[in-house]
Amino acid sequence: RLSNFRVQDCGCFRESDRTLVYFNIAKLMRSCGAAPSSAVDEQALEAFNGLVRKTLPQAFRNVLGRVPFQLKHYLAFSLARNCPRMMDQWAQLAHGREPRAVLADSLDVLFPALTVWIL
Repeated sequence: RLSNFRVQDCGCFRESDRTLVYFNIAKLMRSCGAAPSSAVDEQALEAFNGLVRKTLPQAFRNVLGRVPFQLKHYLAFSLARNCPRMMDQWAQLAHGREPRAVLADSLDVLFPALTVWIL
């Protein structure tokens, strides 16, 4: 959920890049004035976290519009629509398909439903 967002809790594809990513976010926050120019990186990252928590939920609502259904309804719609496809994916395990590929495809099927959870 965006209300609890912390960049420090986000995954990084290459863990060795995390320091560089943090450095660049902090530099951006100081450069645009969202953090004081004297702020240390950790303070600038906290300013970034606050900006994400404050700005992105409304931005998502503006783009997606007000949601007319509760989350449980979206999940039910998504499962009804995607369950047969997921079952086909899982059945491929019995035919030798790599479990990692099946998991990736299953998550791809579920992703639209899971993105609603953010809001």
